[in-house]
Formats: sequence, structure tokens, C-alpha cells
Amino acid sequence: MESIWKGLKEVEEKKENLKKAMEDLQTHSSLLSLPLSWPQLDAHFTALHAALLRRFHLLQSQNAAALPQTHAHRLSALCTHANGTALRDYVGDHLKDKPALRDALQTALKRATAPPSLALDCLDGVFGANAVSDDKVLRKMKRSCCLVFRQLRAAGVAVGPGARARAKRVCAEWKGCLVGDGGLDGVGAMAFLLFVAAYGLFSELTPNEIATFSATAAAHEELPELYRSVGFADRVPALVQKLIDRCKHVMAVKYIFEFNLADKIPPVPILKSHVNESQKLAKRLSEEGKTLNEITAREIHALRSVLKVIETHNLESEYPPESIQQRIEQLTKNKANIRHGASASAKPPQHQQQQSGIKRPRISAPAGVLNSVSGASSTVNRDQQSHFQSSSLLLEHVNPYMSLPNMPYGMNTPTPTISPYTGPSIGAYGAPVGPSGNLGQGGSLPNSSEPLKPSGYYDSISAYGGYGLQYLYPTSYRQ
Repeated sequence: MESIWKGLKEVEEKKENLKKAMEDLQTHSSLLSLPLSWPQLDAHFTALHAALLRRFHLLQSQNAAALPQTHAHRLSALCTHANGTALRDYVGDHLKDKPALRDALQTALKRATAPPSLALDCLDGVFGANAVSDDKVLRKMKRSCCLVFRQLRAAGVAVGPGARARAKRVCAEWKGCLVGDGGLDGVGAMAFLLFVAAYGLFSELTPNEIATFSATAAAHEELPELYRSVGFADRVPALVQKLIDRCKHVMAVKYIFEFNLADKIPPVPILKSHVNESQKLAKRLSEEGKTLNEITAREIHALRSVLKVIETHNLESEYPPESIQQRIEQLTKNKANIRHGASASAKPPQHQQQQSGIKRPRISAPAGVLNSVSGASSTVNRDQQSHFQSSSLLLEHVNPYMSLPNMPYGMNTPTPTISPYTGPSIGAYGAPVGPSGNLGQGGSLPNSSEPLKPSGYYDSISAYGGYGLQYLYPTSYRQ
């Protein structure tokens, strides 16, 4: 294909040479008459050239359809045409093929006319007043920009004065948007740091701003690599402190071991603080009325993350994991009890007697029998009412998270006492149960004359998150 195209491009030059040769021939022989004039020959050659071009383009399109374009061809075309937004969108559509995309993008940026300006064009719609409103699309755009700025820096292209001045303006505007976001945009913070590194603009940020944006982007794998490449190893302690301030203790310990700072920053006190904070969070969520199931799940997740760090970095001698494992087992049992109680309360009541399909004649009872039944019924009603009053006293068992004391960092906070099932005679939270598991059969009931709690008291029991004890243990009637 290359040789054919090269020959077709030489047609015009060869036509000019042929025209000059024909003119020289006519000047040397005035008596010579040629059968064809030059305009006739030129029209013939032009028609042949056009036909050859059409067939060449047809062959070229057939080959392009048969062989799909690689990332290198497509990215090179986008960089050649300086289409920044199309380049960003193409990268976003093929992020799953990042290894192949990374090398092709770096090569394409080197061949672009103005790579720094092209990369800045990729930011159109990423932040500011014209930012895309769709969060999913916006996140993909930011991830694309991460790869573009990373490969722009890897390409080692020079940033001219004009592109640098434009990048400074973009830096100031983008930084303001990140500050206004409240530190929640991790992908945006990572893209911003890669952008600053690509254009050499870290001097435009204060050390506190660098630590703040780094803490926001700490979960991304590119950040440790970026810190090493720009020589920010001495700034890791500030990043660790910022993560601790945000209660991201496990992430802080990750960076301690990532940069071999365990001798300077002991990780065990930070892990203990994470355990303490997980209990404080459980208490706070309880006060906010979250479900006990959700509170328990979050605390279990926090404790398991600490266990994983202890096992990964062999910290068993400094922080024995037994107490954490016992706490996880206790919370897991409590969570299972909650699920069992919720499923039991959702079951419809069973009919004690199945009605037979055979109809029997109704027999009227004597008046004395009816009076006896009426008296017994009133006795049963009073007995049931007395039992409902006594069972309401179970609401005096408050949520275990509500009694947690506030402890400073690094101190062991006493865990809430949640008694699991220990046998058929002891129920959850220490309530006595009978052989069938029903409350009130295994021990003495409170005096039925005790007054009922006011309605405001029931409204205040929101710390259980919708699981009242009366739903966990259905009331049984005295026989």
C-alpha cells in the first residue's frame, strides 16, 4: 500500500517532465507533426490517474474494515488533529485495557503538535460552571484525565510559557472547586495532583493543601508512586497525620508501612485508636437512630480491617488479636439474634385449630355453662392484660451502645456488654426465658399492678433502630 501511494503521488511530477520533453522535441524539428497534442495527452493521463486513485482508495477502505484500528492508530489520529475532548472520551471508553492504552497514549502525545495544550483541553466539562452533571460520566472523565496527565509527564515533553500560564489559571480554578467539594472527591483530587505534577505547579500549593488533597486521594494506587516520583517522601508524615485527623487510621498505617516509617511512627497506637473510634461511631449512630443491624455490621467491618493489618505486618506480639476476635464473634452472634428475631416477628400467626370440612350442628349450651365461660373469659383477659404490662418493662433494657463512655485516643474503651445466648434459661440482654424460649416462663414476672410506661417512653427507644425487644421475643400467654 505504501509503494502504490508513493507511485501515485509521483504522477504529477512525471507529467510535467513529459510535457517538457514534448516541447523540446517540437522545437528541434519544425517539420515534425505529432498525431496528438499535449492537451489531449494531459487529459488522457489525468483520467488514468483519477481511475487509479479511486481504485486505491477502495482497496484502502477494504483493508481498514478487515483490520481493526489499534489504540496506537486511533490515539495518534486524535493527537494529530488536536482533539482533546475526543482523546479523553476515547481513553475513558477503553480504561479496562489500561496497560496497552498507557504505552500507546504516551507515544501519541510525543507526536502531537502541542501536547500540553492538548492535555488541558481534556479538562473541558470536568470542573467549574460547565461541569457535567451526570456523576457517573463525570467520574469516568476524571479517571481519563488521570491517565492523560500521568502519561504526559512520562512522555517528558516541554511545557512552553503559554501553556504554563494557562495551566496556572486552570490550577487556581480547579483548586477552588476541590476545596468547595469538602474533600469528598477522591478521583478529582488524584487527577488534580497528577495535573499539578505534569505542569510543575506544586509551588502554587501550600504544604497543607498538598497534604489535604493527598489525604482525599489516598485510596488511589497512583498516589504512592507520585510521591516517590516527585520526591515527596518527607511529606508522608504530614499525610499520615491528616489521615488520622479524618479518622482514616487504617489508611494511615498503610502509608506508614508503604514508606517504611514504622520506626518513626508506631502503627499500633493508631490501630487501637481505630478500634476506639469504631465504638464511638457505633454510639453516635445509635443516638442518630440507625438500625442495630447496620451499627453492628459497620463495627465488625472496622475490627476486621484492623485484624487484616495485624496479620499482614506481623504485629501480633505488639497487638494481640484475641480480644478483637472475641468482640467480632460477640457482635456476629448479636447480629444473628437480630435477624432471627426479625424473621420470627414477620411470620403470620398460626391458627390453633384447623376447621374441618364436615359441618356439625351447633348445640346451644345451658345458661349456667355460658355464665361460667363468661367469667373465665374475663379472668383470661385480665391475666393477658397483666402480662402485657409486665412485658413492657423489657423496654428498660437500653441499647448497649448508648452506655459507652467517651475515651481519648489510644485508650481502651470498655466494650458494651451484650450477653449472647447461654442456654435455654437465659435470653438476650439477661432476660429470663422458659423451656420454649418465651419470656416470662422461666422466672417470676413483675407485679402486674405496676403502671404502664407513658407513650413518650416508647418513642424514645429509637436506638435499637426499629428492632424492639417485643419483636425479638413474642409474648406468650399463661395457660
